[in-house]
This record gives sequence, structure tokens and C-alpha cells, in this order.
Amino acid sequence: MSTYAARAALAALILGLWFLAAPAPSYACSCIVPGTPQEELANSAAVFAAKVISVKEHKPLLRAIRSSADPATVEFAVNKVWKGPLRYTTSFTTARSEASCGFTFVEGKEYIVYSRDGKTVSLCSRTTLITDAQEDLDALGEGNPPHDKASNPQDGASSSGGCGMAPAASPDLAMLGLAAGLIWAGLRKRPR
Repeated sequence: MSTYAARAALAALILGLWFLAAPAPSYACSCIVPGTPQEELANSAAVFAAKVISVKEHKPLLRAIRSSADPATVEFAVNKVWKGPLRYTTSFTTARSEASCGFTFVEGKEYIVYSRDGKTVSLCSRTTLITDAQEDLDALGEGNPPHDKASNPQDGASSSGGCGMAPAASPDLAMLGLAAGLIWAGLRKRPR
């Protein structure tokens, strides 16, 4: 077997073992009790009431094992805004599971949403079903319509208003890059 073939086989073996033996770490969610509606309004970049249009989980590119921290994108139809430059249709991310402090949204249900960074929603926030948010609604007051309330969400003019968050690069991509680098290095050193 040539040196090139040996290195390519080694790179393939390392990559294969990575997929089989490297489970994603798991952590339990631990939250500090949220403050009052006014305190959480002051500490949040976005606070709004909205109906969930869709929930889409991001699937890992190469990893066979899923993590509770994998992101899910939630698309909302915003009704009222108390804080943040939000459009009628906006998207936020949350962890896929409550085990990683992700909030479980249900399509068709309406929520009051608090986001500290204006991009993500956490189980640790005051986010809750609108039917369970009377204290928040009383404390926050009337609210405002979203920035483009006059537009029709059915016309396909959906916009995240800069609030969407792309999933971060995964360790899978790093391993793929490492394997490609090993193979490339093996090709360069191949005897001619």
C-alpha cells in the first residue's frame, strides 16, 4: 500500500470513528427565576406578542447523533410589540429541547415572547402562552403594532427584520475540514 493510500485510509478511519464515537455533550437547563414584566422588559432587546407560524429544527450536516442544543427556528406573526424593531413576520431561534433551555413553541399558538439578545428565545425568559400572560399584559400596557403591520403576510413579503440567527458552524464541519486537510497533505507528499 502506498503512503498516499495509507494516509487516505487513516483519514477515513479517523473521520468514521468521529461520527460513531463522539456524541454531542448534554447539559441540563438551569434557570434563574425571571424578574417582573417591567424588569424583563428593561433587560430584553425584544418583547412582543405573536402567533407561531412554523417551527423548523436544523438537522446536523454530518452528525448521526442529535443534540438537545441543536437550534430550531421559530417563525412568528407579530401582533403587538413592546420593545424591538420587529416586523409583522419575524424569526427567532431556540434550542431544540428544554434540556438545553430551549422553549417549546407549538404552531398556531400565541405567545408573549421575551428575547434578551433580539435573536434567541430561552426557557429561562418570561416567554409564555398569551393565555397565561395576564400579569405581563397588564404590566406592559397596550403595545404597538409591528413596523410593517399594513403589509399582508400572505403576499410572501416575510422578513426577519434582522432578528433571525443562522445556526453556528458545528464540530462536524471542523472534522470534515481536518479530514480534507489530511487527505490534501497526503496528496502533496505523494512520491512522483
